[in-house]
Amino acid sequence: MFEFAYKQTPCEEFARALASIYQNISRDNINALLYGVDELPQVSPLLCHSTHSEAAGLSIAHHPTLNNALLYKHAPYGGEHDHYDRLGFILTRNGKEILPDLGTTGYGAELHYGYYKNTATHNTLVVNQQNQSPIHPQLLGYTQTEDYTTIDAVVDWSQPEASVDSHTIVQWDKEAYQDVVFRRAFIWLDDIAIELNTILNPHNQQLDLTYHVRGEHLLQLENGAWKPITNPLSGALAQMTNTQLSEPNTAFTLHYEIEGQADFRQSIYTDSPVEVLSGNAPDNPATSDLAYSLIRSQQNALRTLVVHELSESTTYQVDELAWGESSIYFVLSSMKGDAHISCTRMMYDFKSAKLSTFERLSN
Repeated sequence: MFEFAYKQTPCEEFARALASIYQNISRDNINALLYGVDELPQVSPLLCHSTHSEAAGLSIAHHPTLNNALLYKHAPYGGEHDHYDRLGFILTRNGKEILPDLGTTGYGAELHYGYYKNTATHNTLVVNQQNQSPIHPQLLGYTQTEDYTTIDAVVDWSQPEASVDSHTIVQWDKEAYQDVVFRRAFIWLDDIAIELNTILNPHNQQLDLTYHVRGEHLLQLENGAWKPITNPLSGALAQMTNTQLSEPNTAFTLHYEIEGQADFRQSIYTDSPVEVLSGNAPDNPATSDLAYSLIRSQQNALRTLVVHELSESTTYQVDELAWGESSIYFVLSSMKGDAHISCTRMMYDFKSAKLSTFERLSN
């Protein structure tokens, strides 16, 4: 879009938008070839900043010094040109998209409808590997303090679905999502994003909390926790390769190799045993692959806590995790090597959609 826009109306704003797009990827794509100018001017990229818009359904938490950012999409369904990705998110570490949004390719290309537009290729909940039916999320809470930012939203497929116009192609599965309730809250601490998911699944459908990382899996196969399997997925991720399945568990630590940066780590905690499916599927452009991880469950309810570590020098661990009826309590500890740095007690209250406890403890 910006390639075409800049060629038709060359201006600094469009040039800076393109500079932002090409910070971490090369300009060897079909849009640049068909619609762009031969050479872009040398300008500074657009600067990110924290913002929250309930009406637009977008929240960004950003740390300007670390250049880490979270973008959380709780937007109303936007029609035919929108993607089926309610409560999806993007994570950026030191200016590089670690959990990206893939956008799409040229309309008419097989991968547009066959891959990029689908729920399964976004960082969100997928049911039965089908596309989410159109729904308008509800923002439950947003709090910003000097210490943290929290953002909480829910989609409830027991409620009436969003209306669509006659030009919208029906590519979703209403029955798969019927009565599913998906709530996702984030606690943003500048160099860490803590994700809290609560899912009601009354018809015991196949749930896949999906994450795709712009990096390579570093699975530790030697301990027997993972085994190679034939790809069990249908739909957009039927083309996933190198599929590995974990043994059922309630705690996982996933590592990814990131080009030009330190390894990226996710820690996953669940209130009931789940499996994790890993594999590789196309990035955008499709000349390289992403590392996919899917948290899989068919329980009628699932709660998860996922820690996304954005620091390249500090590691974190969760202790004293306790799932309450309407809250979650845990202690977050930070380490540099073997040295303990700090720990923070937190309790998130789902009734108020706020942190009811946030206490930094002395060493």
